[in-house]
Amino acid sequence: MAPHVVPLKIQDVNRKNRIGIVVNSLQDLIAKASQKLSFNPRSTKKLRVCLEEDGTEILDDAFLFTLPAHSVLVILRPGESWMGNLSYVMEAFELVKKISPLHRIKERIEQTMNVEKDPEKMAMICGLLSTLGHKRELDSRDDDEEWFAGLIKGLTSKNKV
Repeated sequence: MAPHVVPLKIQDVNRKNRIGIVVNSLQDLIAKASQKLSFNPRSTKKLRVCLEEDGTEILDDAFLFTLPAHSVLVILRPGESWMGNLSYVMEAFELVKKISPLHRIKERIEQTMNVEKDPEKMAMICGLLSTLGHKRELDSRDDDEEWFAGLIKGLTSKNKV
């Protein structure tokens, strides 16, 4: 019988590159991730693996093999942490503190966080940032098109974001 394998996507905590790999165990995942992400080979035993979406740490093969194909995993070195999608939101709010004109926030987030390829994450972040914005009394897309910039076309009301 062929060994159980799972195709996955890996990235480091900085999310600069996402790499596809196929693994047959958690140990195999950690070894391949260390090599593909150019981590120090001596730190391999200290690497941790978690789900990108919610930060759940993967501790054994049994859980690893329950993941859907092409799940995105974050490989953490000692001292690094990942809180799932909340990490994107926290990073976005750190940017907000540094930028005063709200119209530039979306652009800076896209540049800094590399989320332009993931419209769901961008929509979530834009929705949260919009609560800090202007023209709150204008609710519809027709009334405030600028507010909806970057969000999916199906969203027609600020209350639905």
